Amino acid sequence: MAIDPNQIDQFNEDGSLALSQIGLNFACRHCHVEGGSASPKIDSELIEAATGIHTPKGPEFITSQVFIDGVTVEEQDGQFVAIVEGNLPDTCSTIDSIDQELSGNTVSVVINCVKPTDEVCGQALTPFTETIILETVGLESGEYSVEINGGQATATFTIS
Repeated sequence: MAIDPNQIDQFNEDGSLALSQIGLNFACRHCHVEGGSASPKIDSELIEAATGIHTPKGPEFITSQVFIDGVTVEEQDGQFVAIVEGNLPDTCSTIDSIDQELSGNTVSVVINCVKPTDEVCGQALTPFTETIILETVGLESGEYSVEINGGQATATFTIS
């Protein structure tokens, strides 16, 4: 049951049928009336105050990093890609973001996952494989390292 901000009464006109939502007279008016424990309110004030109060909110999420087992780097169609194998921490988590940063000759990649806080998840590692196009445009010739999630896995590749 939830408060319907557009429903004033709790019952139909003759009182023989209860309506499916809680009306403002039932939820609010017993206090917001002359002599009640809160300031008196007219219907439009109650409607305004109750609008959105029971609107379902989207799920909140917990963010974490995935567990990495290994990474290999290959050249595919003129681009370097990192093929990452690892595990999500549970059965509800999904990959949410993949961020890259170049520092010197190291490409650092962070892979984050999310799971809704309101779901019951199987506590089992869930394998994944992700192919990530490495941002190498404009890099000079040389040997580069790829570091995934703070060094959980590394690989090297050479631009010639």
